[in-house]
Amino acid sequence: MPMRFILFLGVWLLLAPVSLLAACERPVQVGWAPWPPYQYLDNGDRPAGLDIDMVEAVLDEMGCERIYQNVPWKRRLLHIESGKLDVIAGASYVPERDEYGRFSQPYRQESVVVFARPEDAERLSDESNLLALGNERERIATVLGYYYGEDFERAIRDPDFRDRVFELPTEEAAFRMLEAGRVTTVVADPYVAARSFSRNPQWGQLVPVETLYRTDIHFLLSRASLPADFATEFDAALERLERRGVLNRIRDRYELHQSGLGDAKQP
Repeated sequence: MPMRFILFLGVWLLLAPVSLLAACERPVQVGWAPWPPYQYLDNGDRPAGLDIDMVEAVLDEMGCERIYQNVPWKRRLLHIESGKLDVIAGASYVPERDEYGRFSQPYRQESVVVFARPEDAERLSDESNLLALGNERERIATVLGYYYGEDFERAIRDPDFRDRVFELPTEEAAFRMLEAGRVTTVVADPYVAARSFSRNPQWGQLVPVETLYRTDIHFLLSRASLPADFATEFDAALERLERRGVLNRIRDRYELHQSGLGDAKQP
């Protein structure tokens, strides 16, 4: 090994925060689960997708190795709280999560759209407040553990509204219920819906009725397993990658243009 490199490495080790070195001396435990186009398995059965590419870029920038654990979303949050996982992607800011996790700077945006069958779309579009879904025959399918914004959280505290909400394990399970007529609406990310529609062409007639929620998306870092300095350096790495255009190139790589999905009403 060249002496110049050894000297450089020694200087870096002296200057690097001790807590950051301690955090990176073991692989970072990253939670994920299939949710294309953000997270999925590639042809080599490795995690891939926009969120995965983002966390790979950040951890590469920090010089950290990682191990991926396939864990459902609600359990991922519990593992962040307990420290079994260090980092998860795709997190909306929710005050309760701030108690056990540190939010990174936002790295993308996300929207949630209400989908319906064509025969119901016009009636639902005329509702002055779709969240109220005043007619008791309306039934709503969501994904278990997902956050759909403050308005939805307020609405679901009403027992009558909650009784009409069906929490499913995946968006595809929700769309199957909509196709079968067991629910009248599905609340879903439009990019995730587009991927579901590409695998299930019979759902292509489903109509986006209203954009319910739009927000910044963050990485969530465990307070139990990672020091505060790690979160600071994580954000610094994000900033450097943003300045160099690395994150924009990742976003561009996953840009989706699906006809009709962007035509829903804005809140």
